[in-house]
Amino acid sequence: MGLDAWVEKVPKKYVVNDFRFRSTELFEADTEFYYWRKDWEIQDWFQALYIKKGGRNSYFNGDYIRFTLPDLDKLEYYLVNISQSSYRFYCDDGLKKNLEFIKKARNTLKKEKNVALYYCSSW
Repeated sequence: MGLDAWVEKVPKKYVVNDFRFRSTELFEADTEFYYWRKDWEIQDWFQALYIKKGGRNSYFNGDYIRFTLPDLDKLEYYLVNISQSSYRFYCDDGLKKNLEFIKKARNTLKKEKNVALYYCSSW
């Protein structure tokens, strides 16, 4: 087993709240926006965001959390200035990839006002 995590790009008309969207209507759509494999640094940060926004599953496995531009600013600050994750010792380009994700997500949320981004993981 391992950690697989992804972000889905969802049209806002399907958004229910920070934790859910009407996925049955998106079944045929390609909504995957980004993917990570075994990035516990990202997982831990999004789990904290999930709890902060009122998420109730303490395992944070298979749960969705919507994030916003201010959340991305906080994630970037955390990764650059605070995190000392051992993950970086196993993946030399982990920080670079995560900063590229933030840039891509930020650009999407700024340019496409009709979409929301949700993080989810399975481990």
